[in-house]
Amino acid sequence: MLIKFEEQVIDNFLIPAFTLSVGEIVVIHLPNIEASYNIEMKMNDLFSGKIRNDKVIVASPLTYIPHIKFNRFGIGISNDGRKMDK
Repeated sequence: MLIKFEEQVIDNFLIPAFTLSVGEIVVIHLPNIEASYNIEMKMNDLFSGKIRNDKVIVASPLTYIPHIKFNRFGIGISNDGRKMDK
């Protein structure tokens, strides 16, 4: 087990309970609203171990990697437009 997350509300958004084990993927779809960014950042802080929560057990902290897009030349571009090294 890497992470055990008990059902809870973050910024008025209900996140269901889940357990993440090695080799598994958990997908959490957030609505396309302005508050989603704050929810995403709070969840990233929880999963990376930056903040503690009684309803979240983090056995192995995760690393947050921002969304990366590749241009037609195979160069990675981050959300804020910075060039990403390979």
